[in-house]
Amino acid sequence: MEHRLLNRRPLILALALLGGCFYPDHDTPLPSCERQAGARVARGSLRVLPSEVAGIGIDSASWHDHTGSPDMNVETTLFYEAFLSATVAVPLDSIAVRFRSSRAADDSALLVAGFLVARRTDGGSARQMSGGVIRPAEPRYALAALSRRGRKPGPWGCPRSVQVIHAGRG
Repeated sequence: MEHRLLNRRPLILALALLGGCFYPDHDTPLPSCERQAGARVARGSLRVLPSEVAGIGIDSASWHDHTGSPDMNVETTLFYEAFLSATVAVPLDSIAVRFRSSRAADDSALLVAGFLVARRTDGGSARQMSGGVIRPAEPRYALAALSRRGRKPGPWGCPRSVQVIHAGRG
């Protein structure tokens, strides 16, 4: 009996050590965002501000804070995303999507302009578009992200709003 237990100890120890090396992907509550009850949240909707560019609008916008382990390095990323539509054809190099948070220091890194506004595919993912124009039948997707190594959320402000603006106005 004692012999069987001794043989299992290395296996249990190896599993415990290996289990500590892999971090599951999960949403990470953002300390700067709290609900009324004081609970921190890891995702939410963004307030859509009126577009500065005639004929371009934002259908929906959201954010989420996520921790995962790409290539064995643990990383926490705050994602911002917005889905744009048009009623007229507008060159992408004339527009930008400005995401804002409660911390102005982050906002310059969250400006998405021109060819970074990608065409959505049927599966909901984005790919680089083939043309430099947003058209009524071709909705576009804007994604911005802030990342840092580690499992703790970054020092980012709480995501607040999104707006289509004229390029170069940032």
